[in-house]
Amino acid sequence: RQSLSRTTMTNPMQAISAELNLDPNIFQNPTCFIAAVRTGIPGSVVRLAVNYFECPELIAKTLGTDLNGLEKDCAARVLNTQKSEALLDGFRTLSAVRMAWSSCELADRWLMSEVPALGGEKPLDLFDCFEGRRWVTEVAKKIERGDFS
Repeated sequence: RQSLSRTTMTNPMQAISAELNLDPNIFQNPTCFIAAVRTGIPGSVVRLAVNYFECPELIAKTLGTDLNGLEKDCAARVLNTQKSEALLDGFRTLSAVRMAWSSCELADRWLMSEVPALGGEKPLDLFDCFEGRRWVTEVAKKIERGDFS
């Protein structure tokens, strides 16, 4: 994959929203985010996310399933509230990770690496729960700021 474009780097959430056919306000407006969670994210968005991020394991982990379950989620009319919220929160975390690196390739490599600041865990392995995603986001933001302590 190519280096992130200037637009993607400035506002990766906007790029993610556009690529996944989500409301462009979903990540800036809490009311819009909550409405989307309550309505349910369509399975077609899961399929688009798998293709866009090129990491089905990450999407499966975020949804609390394996690759077989991921196929079912892709085929679902809509995800339940819990999975919808986890998926959108996962997109936020991925956005923070991409902001910390100059390319999707570097961000993806970091997601698969054991990170001392995450207790030696791979960031990918922490996408299965909210607290794990929050921790990955915190570390990514520290990397972006150049604060590695």
